[in-house]
Amino acid sequence: MIYCANCGAKNQANATFCANCGAKLVKPAQSSQPTQQVQPVKPAKTGKRRADLKQVRKWKKQILQPLQEYYKANPDQGKQRRR
Repeated sequence: MIYCANCGAKNQANATFCANCGAKLVKPAQSSQPTQQVQPVKPAKTGKRRADLKQVRKWKKQILQPLQEYYKANPDQGKQRRR
């Protein structure tokens, strides 16, 4: 039930206007307590990115440098085409 703020008459919960005086009804707030705003949680820094970069540098030394050295020593090998 909703009570009219203008005349105090009882009205149905889904009514928009007062059945007695015709004034627009104001729906009561669901909760009288203010809502709290939640702060977003920042992920903890785990150092995973740094560990990933170290792994990439390690692979670069193990894989890319020997390949680069090979192609510098054998320049004709890099020019061959696959068929």
